[in-house]
Amino acid sequence: MTRSQNAAPLPLGEVRKAVTDARGIQSLCDGQIPESDHLEYKLTLDNRDPGFQDELRADCASLASSGEGYLLVGVDESRDGRSAAVKAPGLPTERAQP
Repeated sequence: MTRSQNAAPLPLGEVRKAVTDARGIQSLCDGQIPESDHLEYKLTLDNRDPGFQDELRADCASLASSGEGYLLVGVDESRDGRSAAVKAPGLPTERAQP
């Protein structure tokens, strides 16, 4: 999956494939794939922050109302308004061999 900085959101079928393993999640970051109706990114979960709790509830409701969605915890997103995946610090640093 090769995309640019102006990558469009992925169709649901491609999201399903990408979220199944570390290689797929890394490809979301490499392609800077933005959030969509079916995909949300959170670097961490901070249940002590009431603002975060409200945001998480809204994100989960949005994913549920889309019919199917994925919340990827541990994926950092761009801060430029695109909300694109940029890195997943918890993934292994060595690339898995096909």
